[in-house]
Amino acid sequence: MILDEISRLRAYASLHPGLHRLADYLEQHDLTQSPTGRIEIDGQQLFINVDETTMKTREEQLLEVHRCYIDLTLLQMAT
Repeated sequence: MILDEISRLRAYASLHPGLHRLADYLEQHDLTQSPTGRIEIDGQQLFINVDETTMKTREEQLLEVHRCYIDLTLLQMAT
């Protein structure tokens, strides 16, 4: 897991080729203005799921494993 600010996403681009393209997309689009749903950048290879959810406590959240995907979670904190 990497915990960092989205503005530093390009620092991790060498970990996976999709991260550079994702950074390009995020710099050009404001996801806070996007409706919930799937945004396809490159079909099954690179996509974003925009979702609104309520955070779970540590005790409620089950461990999550991905074998085929890199899961990048962006949080918008309430002000």
